[in-house]
Amino acid sequence: MIKGTYLFLRCMIIIIITAAVIIVALATRPETLQYVGVKLIKANGVEYSKIEGSLLDGFTVHDVNYADAVLIKTLKINYNLAMLLNPTPIIKKIRVDGLTVISKNLPSSEKNDNKLSIIPFSISKLQL
Repeated sequence: MIKGTYLFLRCMIIIIITAAVIIVALATRPETLQYVGVKLIKANGVEYSKIEGSLLDGFTVHDVNYADAVLIKTLKINYNLAMLLNPTPIIKKIRVDGLTVISKNLPSSEKNDNKLSIIPFSISKLQL
């Protein structure tokens, strides 16, 4: 009985450690950030010229354009991956350089039928 429990716990610990190593390895790869950029950012109508960094600690997006209404030269987001697992995720820093908002080009709420739900989060430092 004890031997069976020990073997089960040992296997579970090995599986958890292996999964954690795979997740961290994927989060540090630039290709993973490119994939997320295409699937989440560009799929929601946000265009950009270049994205760099990693999913592990933060990334930088260059030449952001949302509906020709919000233009950002550089958007830098820094976070601690462990803090994103909180009930209210905490982003360390958001830095925006070259922000331009053209109000007449902003999509109206009537045109916006996107049912995207955004979870609440906290920002420690915001630089505009």
